[in-house]
Amino acid sequence: VVEPLRVEKIEELTDKKFGSNDFKFTTNQVWTVYKDGSIELEASITSNQPSLVLPRLGYMIRVPQQYDNLTYDD
Repeated sequence: VVEPLRVEKIEELTDKKFGSNDFKFTTNQVWTVYKDGSIELEASITSNQPSLVLPRLGYMIRVPQQYDNLTYDD
C-alpha cells in the first residue's frame, strides 16, 4: 500500500479588491503525491453565480527547487 503525502495550503489573492458585481469563485484543491511519483488532484468550485458555466479551468503545480531531480512521463 502506498501512503500519500498530503499538504494543505490556502492562498487568497488580495492584490485587487472585488466589486459587488464581480464574478467570484472559491476552489478547494487537495493535491496528493504518492511515493511512486503519481499525483492526484481533487478539486471543487463554488461561486456567487452558480448558473454560470466555466468553460475551462486549469491548474498548475509548482515543484520546490529541492525536488530538481523530478521526472514526469506523460
